[in-house]
Amino acid sequence: MITVINEVKPHEIGGTEISTIRSEKTLLRVMSHWNRNEFVILKFDENEKSITVAGRDLIAAINNAMNTVRF
Repeated sequence: MITVINEVKPHEIGGTEISTIRSEKTLLRVMSHWNRNEFVILKFDENEKSITVAGRDLIAAINNAMNTVRF
């Protein structure tokens, strides 16, 4: 099986813009699941901890979070 890894550079960490934080190595990795294609694995930096979620749930959550009205 081939593992697909996408790296996303964050804009802020804890509400602080990344340009003011010295560590440039902070990344969010979104990876394919080793056994089930409906899941994705989320991993921050080189930390050993990872989170497995349903891909469609993550997409729905992102779309909902971006669907805000600003006044």
